[in-house]
Amino acid sequence: MINRRDFLAVSLTGGTAVLGGPSVLAAATSAIPVRITAVEPLVLHGRSDPRSRPWVWIRLRTDQGVTGYGECYAWMLERGKLKIPGIVRQIGEQIEGGSAVAIEAFRQQFWPQGSNLEWFAALATIEIAMWDVLGQVAGLPVHALLGGKVRDRIPVYANHSTFTGRDTASRVESAVQAKEMGFKFFKWDPFVERGAPSAQSIEGEVDQVRAIHEAVAPGMRIAIDAHGRYTSIDSAIAAAKLLEPFEPLFFEEPTQRGRPELLPEVAAQTSIPLAVGEMHRTVEEAKEWLDTQVVRVLQPEVGNDGGILETYLMAMLADAYGVKVAPHGWVGPVAVRAATQVCAAVPNLLVQEYPGSRPDHRWTQELIDPAAQIVDGELVVPDGPGLGFQVVEKELERIRID
Repeated sequence: MINRRDFLAVSLTGGTAVLGGPSVLAAATSAIPVRITAVEPLVLHGRSDPRSRPWVWIRLRTDQGVTGYGECYAWMLERGKLKIPGIVRQIGEQIEGGSAVAIEAFRQQFWPQGSNLEWFAALATIEIAMWDVLGQVAGLPVHALLGGKVRDRIPVYANHSTFTGRDTASRVESAVQAKEMGFKFFKWDPFVERGAPSAQSIEGEVDQVRAIHEAVAPGMRIAIDAHGRYTSIDSAIAAAKLLEPFEPLFFEEPTQRGRPELLPEVAAQTSIPLAVGEMHRTVEEAKEWLDTQVVRVLQPEVGNDGGILETYLMAMLADAYGVKVAPHGWVGPVAVRAATQVCAAVPNLLVQEYPGSRPDHRWTQELIDPAAQIVDGELVVPDGPGLGFQVVEKELERIRID
């Protein structure tokens, strides 16, 4: 097990953690007299597609008039309602009146109390908001608090939120449109069958990959996601072999989640870099997969894994293993910007997922100010304090559900 108290205080092979350890972070923030006055969960309808999950944000208010925002992935429903807002309220009641910037103390207090995805997502949205407040109070972007940016632009990839239909023709059209918008990478899951489909069945599904590849290459590289669907090693290997002619940037989750021991068998049979990580909640979970020695791309999801600091820790651990990071992102602009802050500061970045690659995604330009700036398929690193934007409140109220 990793000693998380010491993790940031040591130099790692291939990269040095720069924060100096949670004890240093705790000491630095203890002297900042900013107190939490309210933790308000916000459920929003953020996308054009009415079938998509809602967004879960929080608004963290302080006695100094500084407001921070956080966001997480909207996990399981319970009796038709999201569970996460209730968890956020539960935690919020306990931290109201406490420090709004004591991030490590917050993590130590609440980290052991739950292990499910909803709990870690709730922690993430609060922790992200605390970083936003800390940066605003310090007058610095979060990436400066993580040790400083090492790049001014971040390569991003469009994902399947770009799609407007399910048939191959419309998906080809969407991918071409993303290319025309300047994106140089595109990722989606072309597969339908789960379990142990035959190679022949998988070949039929890969026809869509062929069609999109022919439409966007050269100039755009594809990446493929399998969402951990294959229970059969033979099926995962068959899929990888069929994908190889298209030279994917990576093949994400070709084997079952929670079973890292299966991945080496696939890696031994393919030249495609294998990627995992969107479901990892902790550094320890990431380490289990990195210890296989076959992961080539780690994909922490800032809205799933407890927030910015755990995402940063995962990235630095991956750097120690010689592994690139490509932070996963499947929600809205607050989580995107939180991931961007990490991407700006880590040495081993490959690419960041960007779920706002469709022209009718109004939130990319209207919900936050300044909006994300993408130039030639790269996201310009923001240098504003905190997460680097202010929420446009009238737009937030327009899409608010609760």
